[in-house]
Amino acid sequence: MRASAGLSLVEALSVLALLVVLLAVAVPHLPPSPELSARAVARQLVADLYLSQRLSIARGEDYELAFATPPPYQAYTVRNARTQVPEPDFPKQVPSEVQVTGPSGVYYTPPEGMVRLLGVGPITVRGGTQTVLIEVLEPSGYVRVTPP
Repeated sequence: MRASAGLSLVEALSVLALLVVLLAVAVPHLPPSPELSARAVARQLVADLYLSQRLSIARGEDYELAFATPPPYQAYTVRNARTQVPEPDFPKQVPSEVQVTGPSGVYYTPPEGMVRLLGVGPITVRGGTQTVLIEVLEPSGYVRVTPP
């Protein structure tokens, strides 16, 4: 019997394979940071604001992005303002670690997709230490995001 000075190649590869399997199982279950979630919600809100404006222009009808609850908002929808019928994939939920406050909605009218805010101030998205301000400028509908 000989004395072992270290690990053989097979043993080292076996340990490495086991670590890779453990990481592959553990990493998808790590919770996202509130800061990352806030930035993701802000990006999605901006995209849905543009969607509302484009639908208003393309269909020649009033559209709105409306928040579902009093602030802090937990959900929002893009819908036809006359029929109140939401678009597919709506309402969208806001993650619990993110707070969204501001106007209760944004209203777009054709033919240019002019905008009217249903409330005052910017839409504020907060998560952890991250704060994102989404300003919708009347009447153009231009969206300014701070920080970008």
